[in-house]
Amino acid sequence: MSEEMYLKHPHKFEMIVSDKTFLEKPSYQMDTTVPGFADMVKGLIKHTEAVMYIDPDKGNVDGNILGFGLAACQLKLVQDNIPPAYKLGPAKNPLKPLNDLGEAPRFGVVRVPNMGKNKPLALDMINPQILSMAIPRSFKNEGCLSFPGVYFTTLRNRSIKVGFVDANTLEPREIELYGLEAVILQHEVDHMDGTLFFKHKRESVVAEKVPGPNEPCFCGSGKKYKKCCME
Repeated sequence: MSEEMYLKHPHKFEMIVSDKTFLEKPSYQMDTTVPGFADMVKGLIKHTEAVMYIDPDKGNVDGNILGFGLAACQLKLVQDNIPPAYKLGPAKNPLKPLNDLGEAPRFGVVRVPNMGKNKPLALDMINPQILSMAIPRSFKNEGCLSFPGVYFTTLRNRSIKVGFVDANTLEPREIELYGLEAVILQHEVDHMDGTLFFKHKRESVVAEKVPGPNEPCFCGSGKKYKKCCME
């Protein structure tokens, strides 16, 4: 997501929360048995895609997307506590997204288009949890749709396994992801935990002695120097 995207589509970013106080509230575990739950989740998916896609008719393709993921807490519609099912038609007593504590539901959408390397990835996740992760590594230019134009080099795990309930089937599912996709999942799960990507910013480290190429990197990542900061 570039700053140019923000300037071209400001109306999209008006639908995304930038209030740190709200974003730092942990999301609540969703109860799939509550009446109206299915309609609310369908509404959240439809609304999130409307925010993420520049042209909703084109869908998950390269050049048509603002960012690769959004958690429910990032949606202005959720912060304003508007039942998202209103877009699906009239309903009796539609379920509102915020709980009594003003917390957003633990829900997130990931859309990664085919950019020449991997197949498109589409996930609609209820109550995701990270089950395992590999050693951390540097990731350059991580950004967030809630803070357009702000980028950091962060320290993220190179691969993760995530468990969640699939919002389309309501069945439990596990998935293991690597590289960029692993970073995206960590970023969205962080949002649901009330953690912003600023906390993963990798600070500059000054070494007293530059390590050899095959020695452990001085940044503490656990990788060899030639595979880490030497690059």
